[in-house]
Amino acid sequence: MKFVVWWKSASCVDCCAAAIWTKYLLESNDDILALSLWKIDKQTAYLFEKAQVPVPYVQTDLEAGSELTLVNHSRRAESIDELDEYVVAEVINNWTVDLGLSYACSIRTEPVASVCTVIAEIFIDKVYIPEVNYLILLMAWIVVDTENFTSPETTERDEEAFHWLKEMVTIEDRDSFVVELLEKWS
Repeated sequence: MKFVVWWKSASCVDCCAAAIWTKYLLESNDDILALSLWKIDKQTAYLFEKAQVPVPYVQTDLEAGSELTLVNHSRRAESIDELDEYVVAEVINNWTVDLGLSYACSIRTEPVASVCTVIAEIFIDKVYIPEVNYLILLMAWIVVDTENFTSPETTERDEEAFHWLKEMVTIEDRDSFVVELLEKWS
């Protein structure tokens, strides 16, 4: 069994990104699971309910030797305890990655404000369009992560990814949706 695990933070950006990446990986491998080692917060539960996407499974430990994809893990201190007990196959992030691994793994990192932008760009490159509910998660978190595109870390690429997603997703009253999301995370 392979697992997609997100960063230790209580932030739901990682949970959303992990769920979306898992959905993508399921297209080619049915032996994978989005997994949280930490309790999911109310904001995360709200966003998953709003998008009508099942919340990833919560498990407190993993079997040694499990193969992992890490979403939004940039430093060992922010990653899984006892990381050396597992096999990291892939890392997807929007920051420089320094996990101190003693072996090579696939790393995709981009200088953007949101890890969901990185995932959206991968989908654009691969011409892959997930179900609308997963697109809503990507859109929602790009909005929240960039503070509705006002954060100093926001890039044109974040905005372009959002607009690509918006073309495929019809959300009635987008402005009130954005306001509601930002109120939940302020």
